[in-house]
Amino acid sequence: MTISMDSLAKEVAALRGFTGRIESELTPAEFDDFRNGMGRIKRAYDAAASAMAHELARRSSPELGAGGLARQEGFSNAQQSLGKTLGITPSQAGKLIDAGRALAPPAPSPGVAATPSAASPRARYPYVSGALKSTDMGAEVASLITRTLDAIGASYAKDGVPLTDARLAELAELERALVTKAQSLSLAELRRVCERERAWRFPQELAAKERLHRENRTLFFHEDSEGMIILTARMDVTSAAPIKAYIDAQTRWALQQRRSTRDGGSDIDDSRSAGQMRLDALTALAQHGLGCTSTDSGVKTTVVIRINERDLKDELALGECDQASGPVTVGTLRTMAVDAGLLPVVLGGQSLPLDVGRMRRLFTPAQRLALVERDGGCSWCHAPPSFCEAHHIRWWERDGGGTDLKNGVLLCTRCHHRVHRDGWTVRIERDTVLITKPGEAEPRLGGREHLELDSSVRDRALAA
Repeated sequence: MTISMDSLAKEVAALRGFTGRIESELTPAEFDDFRNGMGRIKRAYDAAASAMAHELARRSSPELGAGGLARQEGFSNAQQSLGKTLGITPSQAGKLIDAGRALAPPAPSPGVAATPSAASPRARYPYVSGALKSTDMGAEVASLITRTLDAIGASYAKDGVPLTDARLAELAELERALVTKAQSLSLAELRRVCERERAWRFPQELAAKERLHRENRTLFFHEDSEGMIILTARMDVTSAAPIKAYIDAQTRWALQQRRSTRDGGSDIDDSRSAGQMRLDALTALAQHGLGCTSTDSGVKTTVVIRINERDLKDELALGECDQASGPVTVGTLRTMAVDAGLLPVVLGGQSLPLDVGRMRRLFTPAQRLALVERDGGCSWCHAPPSFCEAHHIRWWERDGGGTDLKNGVLLCTRCHHRVHRDGWTVRIERDTVLITKPGEAEPRLGGREHLELDSSVRDRALAA
């Protein structure tokens, strides 16, 4: 790869006018310019450092043994060497190396998608490469997309079978869609999208991972130097879902009680942190199991799993669980549904009446399930359903809004406050949630659709 510092030099030069200024004395507009400019410098640096990182990894290839550059310097691998050079962790160094692979020519081995591009004919992943070089993307995002594409390509090309032209074209379209979507998503949101794209293409790999998680589940206690008891657990989704559902419900109830006090409600003085509330909920659950007749709050909850009716007999089909951020195989969901206290939502089955107008103020459990099905969780920040409230878009008291699906949207407590306090507007058009922040002309997609890629990506994958 040809070394170029032009982009980095350009972004640094754009901020030279701030030299000698004091950050606290900048006007709001100046500080925004300074902050955004620093972001562009960071992304320009990532592009230059990624190319260097890839070359360091090439010179430290395990195939070179003791003759590799990192080994000669006394390091076990390129990540450790790069981390020392740049003053970052090996994990961060690994992300720079991953991003650098997107800039490099495609490897000859099967399973790696080489997509053509006139702008960057030799780049392994030209859309990622272009976004890196234009400072539209940082190394962590580039690393995530690169690793996702590598994994999908490798799964398509198992057993040494070369990728077909149709598969290469589908991977190129997926790359384009992921790079485009990355511009409007946080890193955590993009990670969920990438996990979903891998899962629905290769449900057998997800099933294998679920089995591995089940085998590796563990929980243990130990005592720290201050005498505090440390609980550490690694849980598969089947084990975690009921625990998380219960604790989330109790914590949300406690926070709502505290909020009602501030708003003039009953006199409840609760100064606990959210972490303390979670621990108290877990303690109450254990006490209940030891013989208590009821929990402290009496709040009830269910674990909701979602399965398409036509997929009920397909072990490798995918569904969802409200307590899991990614897809879950139907085989695992069916196992969960055997337990009491789980409420399966079978899509395509008989529905309940879901519009009650002005007959009642609170949304019914059936309406809430329907809103979760549409929105997935908080329509803005994607917090899990257990943290969400059903908000009247046209307010019940102020606007006379009805308790109907077309007038409802799921929002977590924080985003619910933003709507009421900061003047955010929400509207529903053809079952699509649109949210507009004050001062912005264009609304942003909300709910599940905010995390969806182009439908053409999936269509092409199925056709390839």
